[in-house]
Amino acid sequence: MFAHYDSEIREQLTTPSTATRTADSGEDQCSSLRPRDAHGCELTRWHCADTAFHLVADVSSDNLSAIGSLLEQLVEGSVTVTPDGFHVDGWMSGSDARELNRFLLSALRRAERRTRLRAEWTANGETLRFFDYVPKGSRPASDAGPGA
Repeated sequence: MFAHYDSEIREQLTTPSTATRTADSGEDQCSSLRPRDAHGCELTRWHCADTAFHLVADVSSDNLSAIGSLLEQLVEGSVTVTPDGFHVDGWMSGSDARELNRFLLSALRRAERRTRLRAEWTANGETLRFFDYVPKGSRPASDAGPGA
């Protein structure tokens, strides 16, 4: 009963695919067959390779003592106290700015529910701005700043 299906599968495995690359091209033979995410990144173990993002953010909260040490643990860079809360200038790695922003704000809100985040994430020549979880736009990264 399954002999027909077995022969079809064997034929597909032994017949070269049109998507298969040759060794001369320098590309992996299975590269075009691997799944890709919405950004076109090749999925490796079901996640995209991490990108280093430069973060510049202002964090305010009703309980600054609860989030200050957490910020220093989560962000590689400087966390300075301001009259309204904290100013963060550092780096985080992840698949995209939206996911990093969500991760950071969710972690901060676990410590103190009334926490606000105004952030700019820069990588690959683009800066994305967020207020809390909401994206507020993007622009080309300036050449003068770090992370551009």
